[in-house]
Amino acid sequence: MLRNSFIAAAVVLFAGTSQAQYMAEDFSSGVPPTGWSEGNNGNSVGWEDDGSAQAWHADYTGYNLNSLDSSAADLTGSANAELRWANSNVYPTWTLMNSVSVNGTVVWAQDASNGASGPQAVDLTAYDGNSSVSLSFLYEGDYANAWSVDDVVIDDPAPPPPPSRSIMFEDFESGVCPPAGWGENNNGNSDGWEVLDAANNHIGTGSAVWHDDYTGYNLNSVIAGPGQTIDATNESGLHVNWDQDNHYPSWTLRNSVLCNGVEAWFQDGAGVGSVASHTADLSAHDGTMIEVEFLYEGDYCNEWMIDSVDLRANDGGGGGGLSLSASGLVAGGTATLTLDNAGPGAACLFAWSSAGGGPTASVLGDVDLSQPIRRLPVATADSAGSASVSAAVPAGAAGVSIWIQAADLSTGELSPSLAEIVG
Repeated sequence: MLRNSFIAAAVVLFAGTSQAQYMAEDFSSGVPPTGWSEGNNGNSVGWEDDGSAQAWHADYTGYNLNSLDSSAADLTGSANAELRWANSNVYPTWTLMNSVSVNGTVVWAQDASNGASGPQAVDLTAYDGNSSVSLSFLYEGDYANAWSVDDVVIDDPAPPPPPSRSIMFEDFESGVCPPAGWGENNNGNSDGWEVLDAANNHIGTGSAVWHDDYTGYNLNSVIAGPGQTIDATNESGLHVNWDQDNHYPSWTLRNSVLCNGVEAWFQDGAGVGSVASHTADLSAHDGTMIEVEFLYEGDYCNEWMIDSVDLRANDGGGGGGLSLSASGLVAGGTATLTLDNAGPGAACLFAWSSAGGGPTASVLGDVDLSQPIRRLPVATADSAGSASVSAAVPAGAAGVSIWIQAADLSTGELSPSLAEIVG
């Protein structure tokens, strides 16, 4: 009873899933899926299933202006709506226009100047509370790009991950490969990894490094911290970010990122090509000395270019100076939860569970709450670092056990938890 009425909308707080979902389409049932429709100006077959359950528009000759239109989503209960999808754009420099509209208004677009592949996200908070929200993915072009869309989701996103800090950053501006502090392995069939000068680097600005599509079997790596010389013994939440371009992606045998010799990320011939940013989770190596290796494998295959390699660690939470208190936890009364010692002006999140005291893994670390976990509205800390929220306690909730925890979202720090019984 307390689970259903302590707040008006029961939504997940700290867990890795989103708090509420209003649309989810993976095109596994076909294109267009049930409830969706297509607009087609008649010069091609338009949107199709690409054979791997993605919505795909090929680079047909003739002027194409073809839309893939969703069913309506009800955002009546949304407080922070976001649209996300997996976006793949082949031949991006040939793109005339890919666009996404919401209820007829364009909210996202890409052309030849910004045609990168990769996950996309669009803020839909302007549509919060709207009972009918429809999407339209519109392809425009004549023998232009090939556009694929998958895993379309509208939801209220989960809380942001904790902040992170950079342990090692390399942008290859020294013009040397490998740069200082890095190493290289080469099996002897090519020049392996080389400098890609600024004139030919279209990932970003300045230099990068790349592995060309050499003939002969190549198994060659460029290594940050060779011999496990990067000290992460006091670090947690390790991950590495980088920008890349993968030319001839369907010819890829394997591009890999390894940490201490263990593969943490890869892409093969089914992976996304073109310019994109990627992340590899290295948290399995938290608290150790590490090396990070970019390993190319292939024989007259793809060309792999990398830039802006950023090894990062998440700041830890779990208590610190935060103090959480609860008052008024009485059946039929009004409960007030207060978080002290947060950052002035910080967004503070409160959550509770009547299912137990966890632990449950989350983007903020392990929380002392069991699923289902419910959240209260975000509160802003005052100049003294204090934030409070209040909620009505159902009249029939006497004797119910409840576990409560909070977080300062400006730092990702978790408060100590409370275990209470409703009076």
